[in-house]
Amino acid sequence: MDESTPDPIPRTDVRYWEEAIGEDAEPKWVLRDPFVIDAIEHGRWDVLRALLGKRLGEAPSMRAREGLERVLADRRHFAEPVSSAPGMFTLNGIGTRLLGRTDVRPDGTYIGTLWFTLLFLPVLPLGQYLVADAP
Repeated sequence: MDESTPDPIPRTDVRYWEEAIGEDAEPKWVLRDPFVIDAIEHGRWDVLRALLGKRLGEAPSMRAREGLERVLADRRHFAEPVSSAPGMFTLNGIGTRLLGRTDVRPDGTYIGTLWFTLLFLPVLPLGQYLVADAP
């Protein structure tokens, strides 16, 4: 008998966030907010992150606060898809490079930081990306 895994719930579905926050953390109190629902349904992850951060102080219980903190700590929940890889080019050590590996997962993905470099030294962080190395 072929058992297939169920499709993952998309981030634009409130159920995804209920699961991410955790049922034991009573997620419904924050997921009833019309601004939060609008941000979820329209995929506005930067707005959602800001709204959830503001709601931390309004948590009805310690478990609810911990559930929100857990979600806010995982940057992958709020990663926005890009249409193409960021431009990376250096000439004589001046340009942009992707450096660092944080939040490495078993599937090989990680968070990398795009830096402006001068003499091959990172000078200014330009952004962070969820990276999956090419096979």
